[in-house]
Amino acid sequence: MTCNFRVGQKVVGIKGHGLKPTPNQAITIRANQVLTIRAIQNAKRSNGEEQIGLLFEEIRNVSVPTIYGQWELDYDARCFRPAVERGTGKGMSILRDLLNKTDKPVEVDA
Repeated sequence: MTCNFRVGQKVVGIKGHGLKPTPNQAITIRANQVLTIRAIQNAKRSNGEEQIGLLFEEIRNVSVPTIYGQWELDYDARCFRPAVERGTGKGMSILRDLLNKTDKPVEVDA
């Protein structure tokens, strides 16, 4: 399995997807909630399916014992998308143009 996420990246819960961890014993995430990835885990679930799990800075789940040692309950990476961080550069340039009170027309995206 491949993972397009990285540690430190901000992600958003996708509406309509199950945002509970597997097994369902930890904190449920709301759709559109923004979180920061703390760790990425590759796991083979009890049904044999491979899954990429995400752990977040904002949430600390319980650890469960496995044959490999303690394992913190994670969230299915398929339930998240990268958060879009919008810059304020264009907005600031428009504000500066307005404050400078020049005769120059202000450029605005329509």
